[in-house]
Amino acid sequence: MAAMFLRFTTTVMLLVAVGVAMPVAAQAQKVPAPKIAILDNQRIMRESSAAINIKSQIDSQRQKYQDEITKKEQELRKANQELARQRTILSPEAFAQKRNEFEGRYTQVQRDVQARKRALDQAYEFGLRQIQKAISEIIVELAKKRDFNIVLPRKQVIFAATAMNITDDVLVRLNQNLPKVTIPLAQN
Repeated sequence: MAAMFLRFTTTVMLLVAVGVAMPVAAQAQKVPAPKIAILDNQRIMRESSAAINIKSQIDSQRQKYQDEITKKEQELRKANQELARQRTILSPEAFAQKRNEFEGRYTQVQRDVQARKRALDQAYEFGLRQIQKAISEIIVELAKKRDFNIVLPRKQVIFAATAMNITDDVLVRLNQNLPKVTIPLAQN
């Protein structure tokens, strides 16, 4: 009985496999032969005008934020020193209240730092998305002209003929089409 069930199950599985394989085989005949291009995305992100521009904007804004944070940290240090000086003259209740106020200011500065870091990260990601979108459009144009249907990242390829590398063409077109990206930065 078990052997008969096993044969029945095997037969059903074979029929299902043949039924599935036939349409797949028919579709496989329609798939075009791979024509591969190679793209060094890291180089593009290092050398493109837009990427350099984004980095410059982020660095500039980061420095502004750092200057503001440094100023607030100095104010907090002074406030903490003043609080320590007042500890002996204030009643325990008054000192506790001033200490809570100081801790609230300290917590707010930490929140501000995190919010600004998040804003910089979001602005950077926005800029990268703009570059990736432009790169995708350029690749589609080049694929139509050069008749390739697969693009592989350079870091994933051990060897490729130089003619397969489209990085220079993409970089030139990207610099023409998207010389800079204005990233959204909150002005405080």
